[in-house]
Amino acid sequence: MIEIDEGLRLRDNQGRPTSRRILALALGAILMPLAMLSAASAEDISVRQGWSRATPKGGEVAAGYLTIENHGSVPDRLLSVESPVSRKTEIHEMIVQDGIMMMRELEGGLPVPADATLVLAPGGTHLMFIGLKEPLRENQQVPATLTFEKAGRIEFSFDVGSAGAKGPRLLMAPR
Repeated sequence: MIEIDEGLRLRDNQGRPTSRRILALALGAILMPLAMLSAASAEDISVRQGWSRATPKGGEVAAGYLTIENHGSVPDRLLSVESPVSRKTEIHEMIVQDGIMMMRELEGGLPVPADATLVLAPGGTHLMFIGLKEPLRENQQVPATLTFEKAGRIEFSFDVGSAGAKGPRLLMAPR
């Protein structure tokens, strides 16, 4: 057993001084498995099928859509998104209030349940690129950094489709 004396020195059960390193190693050995139980990693989260639509000249906002998969056994949360194409990027949700569909920023981030797939799509949860620095052009790639509570930062790109695009481009294998 290790005790702390009045001078805040560590002593073993026979009153001999003991090393703080030994205590640190012992605590690390005890706490490491606990930390691993609640940790998600970038390997647990995958992001795919990111897309947006081309915007008209003078347009200041664009929506971004994507699929987030959590392959892990621990839930995570998308906290924020950053992109150099806009002044800011927000996570938005669609809600119905008094019979009217409204869009609003999702406070506190987007929960990503364990072993689940989330699809951010038109008419539902999506990203908003606000304060575009220039219009988004068809065939452009929009870089972004997604920050998750546990998995950390993930670099990602959105494909820009036509102004009327209804989903991500599908790549067909040659015949």
